[in-house]
Formats: sequence, C-alpha cells, structure tokens
Amino acid sequence: MADYWRCRIRSRRGGRGQFSCSRQRPANDGAVRTSLLPAPSSPLAAFRIRFRCGSIDDPEGKEGLNALTAMTIGQGGTRELTFRELTDRLYPMAATIQVQFDREVTTFAGEVHRDHLKAYYEILTGVLLRPRFDESDFRRSRDVLVAGIETGLRGNDDEGLGKAALGHLMYEGHPYRQPDAGTVQGLKSIALDDVKAHYLKCYTQGNVVLDAVILKDGNRMDVHLYVAAPIGSAIAPDGCRYWFTLPVTAR
Repeated sequence: MADYWRCRIRSRRGGRGQFSCSRQRPANDGAVRTSLLPAPSSPLAAFRIRFRCGSIDDPEGKEGLNALTAMTIGQGGTRELTFRELTDRLYPMAATIQVQFDREVTTFAGEVHRDHLKAYYEILTGVLLRPRFDESDFRRSRDVLVAGIETGLRGNDDEGLGKAALGHLMYEGHPYRQPDAGTVQGLKSIALDDVKAHYLKCYTQGNVVLDAVILKDGNRMDVHLYVAAPIGSAIAPDGCRYWFTLPVTAR
C-alpha cells in the first residue's frame, strides 16, 4: 500500500488559513516487493530498485539530503571497490548504474547484457547494500547538485526556474514546496554523517521494490539479494534478518 498524506487547514479569523500536512506510512509485513518481467527476445537485462523516499523526507534546514544520499550511493563505490575501480569494471560490460530522485521515490536503474549478468549483479548489490560513502564521492556529488541549481536552474533553465518558483508559492506548508534536488543552503549544510544516517533510516527493506526484466532463454538463474532492516546492514546471509532469492526465468 502506498504512503498517503493527511492534510488540514486551520482557519484564522480575518487572515489566511494555516495549511499543514503529515506523511502517513501504512504498516507492512516487511516483505520485499518484487516484479519480474520475462523478455526472452531481448539481449539485455534491466533492473529498477525503487525506494519510497524522496525530497519529502528531507529534514528542515537540510533540503537536498535525499538527493545527495542517492547520488553518493549511485555515483560512488562499494566497500570493496572505489568509484574508479567500479567504473573500470562496468565499462567492458557496456553496463550502467543510474540514479533518479524525486519528491516521493528514489530509483536506482541498471542495464547489462545477459552474458555479464552475474558479474554485474554482484556490483549492483554492492552499490546498494555496501556503499563506500567515500568523502571524495560525497563532495563530488554535492558539487554536482549545487552546480545544477546555481548554474543550471538559475542560469540556463528559465522554464525550470519558473516551475520551481510556482511550486514554492503553491505548496506553502507542504513538503512538495522544496525542489527535488534541495537548496544550495541546505546542500552546503549537509555532512557525510547526515548522508549515512539518512541511508540507514530510509533505504530499508520496508521501503524497497525490486523490478527486473530478464531474459535467460529458458535457463534458470538464481539471483540473490540480501536485504535487512536497515538495508545497509546486509553484509552476509548470517548477518541478515531477511533474505530472498529472485528466480530469473524466461517463460
């Protein structure tokens, strides 16, 4: 069941009403939601790992925390590999790992040729379950987000700036008011420890949905993803509270 918002307006005599909202998250049974779409004729395998967290989860004064967390994970290394080493391994596979964040959902997307599926999946799970949280990755990601606002949005995107200004006026008192990427002041106030804490709080088993488009032409491959609550504690099966096997089967 999806999250929902509970909003209310308190009227003020002779003045504007006060608009306030709170996010309501239904209880779940802790099961990891999965969706498997067989594609026997395609040479590619695609993954979408979606987390129900976005800019609405940014604390006041640290606008952009979710975007920066997603960038530091998706454009960073693993505990075993630096970002440069990870990139060097993906390049011969012609494989990609991308991240997209918005107000309510953060998505990690991956694509690889089926011949490299097993090796690629080890890298992908390393990125999600064992992020490196390197200081250089963190600073690089923050610089990219800040430049996107200062140089991109303000300097070269009149339409996007107008939409952001309109949203700021329309959503007063609502979490949608702040941009997906946060604000310059908010991003500059975030430390690496804030990113680590947000990862452990929001990137959890109860928030994740795994989608896969696989194609192994009649062969069965067991793809293992170790998921715990929080997801960042999933290092090995013995240390996990939950784990599941995703059967990759073409029908």
